[in-house]
Amino acid sequence: DYETRCFWWEPFEILRRLTLTGFVLISTTGYSMMRGLIATLISIAFLMGLSVLVPLRSKIDDALVLGCHLSLVILFVAVLVIKGCTDIPDYCAMYGMGDSPLGASLIVIVYAVC
Repeated sequence: DYETRCFWWEPFEILRRLTLTGFVLISTTGYSMMRGLIATLISIAFLMGLSVLVPLRSKIDDALVLGCHLSLVILFVAVLVIKGCTDIPDYCAMYGMGDSPLGASLIVIVYAVC
């Protein structure tokens, strides 16, 4: 249930889902790094909107939704790091993550767990 002042949030949430699952894949065919970047930016924008508006009536629901959106942002940042390590030579080594995407994956997993 949304608060009455935020009754319009649900259509934006549906638009976010459609954008992340469909439009990004269609519009950026062949540009996998661009897909990850767009998905990250959209997720960050919605995370900020959620934290500012707090649209749900229950505080527990708000905390759960914020946690889910935060995990999406972390996941998309991890995708960008791993994709950068796979596509760009010496990307991982330059930032101290080893020579392969495995080092970047481990750093993201450790960060997400902590």
